[in-house]
Amino acid sequence: MLKKFNYVDREGMHIKKVYCKVCGAILVDTIVVEEKQEKRGDKEFIVQTTALRPTTKYDELCIKFKDGSRHITPICKECKKQENLDLIGIYKADIKEALKEGFSLPFRKI
Repeated sequence: MLKKFNYVDREGMHIKKVYCKVCGAILVDTIVVEEKQEKRGDKEFIVQTTALRPTTKYDELCIKFKDGSRHITPICKECKKQENLDLIGIYKADIKEALKEGFSLPFRKI
């Protein structure tokens, strides 16, 4: 059972965080790279430049399919050690995210 089937937090089309599908740990987070004040007319704004950064928990899992193809997906280091991962559930979550972004992944047999 996956704790975080919807594992990507977005603000509009911008990814803000990526979670481990198995346990929900944060794998990728948004950090502020630069912050500056700007004045436009009589109003002042704080403008932030942000970037995505993997956390120390980030790792990748390679799922191998019967046809010889592979799929790589983010997972935390601790969950990667588990012997009975729900590989089908993990791949289904990735298919759902791909569809949100306008891509399609074929469903393959693991």
